Amino acid sequence: MVASIFPTILCSIEETVVKKTSLDVIIDKHGVKKLAEEVVEFMLSDDKYTSCTFIRQFPKLYPSFFDIRAGDWLFLLHTLNFSLWIPNSTKQWTVNNYTGFWALCAAIKRAIDDNKLIWDPNYYMTITSTEMKYIFRGDDEIILPYLEERRIILHHVGKTLKKKYGVRLYTKAKLLISDLQTYFPISSKNSIKTSTLLKDYRAVQVLLHFGAIRYTESFQLLLRNGIMLRHGDIEELQIRCCLIYAVQMVCDKVWKMCAEYKRHMTVQNIRMSYISTIVDNFIFHYQIKNSDHLMETVPFHCVRTTMY
Repeated sequence: MVASIFPTILCSIEETVVKKTSLDVIIDKHGVKKLAEEVVEFMLSDDKYTSCTFIRQFPKLYPSFFDIRAGDWLFLLHTLNFSLWIPNSTKQWTVNNYTGFWALCAAIKRAIDDNKLIWDPNYYMTITSTEMKYIFRGDDEIILPYLEERRIILHHVGKTLKKKYGVRLYTKAKLLISDLQTYFPISSKNSIKTSTLLKDYRAVQVLLHFGAIRYTESFQLLLRNGIMLRHGDIEELQIRCCLIYAVQMVCDKVWKMCAEYKRHMTVQNIRMSYISTIVDNFIFHYQIKNSDHLMETVPFHCVRTTMY
């Protein structure tokens, strides 16, 4: 139902604007180059580069390629994919021992396996609090953050889908489209060039680790002292803008480096849309694989918001 309603969403940010207005967050071209080199090395280490194009997915938690519910399933998943962490707590919301995004995937997959119509807008546009609590129940007493807010969002989104087929989407729409390309490939003329990591608060840690972006000492001190940013704070806007532009710089650098490796069949005919996905996936999985180390060595910002 939803697979055919999204135009390609493009994002463009001027480097001069970012540099002039960002005082606490700085983009470092040397760090950008270092991260791009890591991505290219990762690509060249895989005999079939396409396998790293979509590595973000866990097959057992995602719809199968031939599932007719795939578009609606992914739409639901990315609609609810925000603020999945528990602040100031060592115990997170878990489903089948997964946390964060994968816990959300597991909860939705569990509901669908139990024949719940959670993927259907006709169902979730009127979903009750009791149904939400049951479908998104955790492994223990920890409750999915923003549960009631998510229910209200589903009501609004479901009704809008039914009425207009035109939901107003924020940055998570790009990640949804990236996923949908697996099931409903788009033409190269409409390929997505920019990153899908716009609101991933942990992605910033990877860019900080490689030096692609840097924080001022005063801002680092604030974050290490546990300050929680509010949606719309100038510091949050700086992080978002620099993250978007720095990842785009990495994509551009990877593209140029790939041109130097044309003798390798794995990158000879690569498209920018694939590079964007690969860079996103590399950052995403690097964060997961090195999560403990990053949490110990790199500051991260906390923003509690539904505005994605």
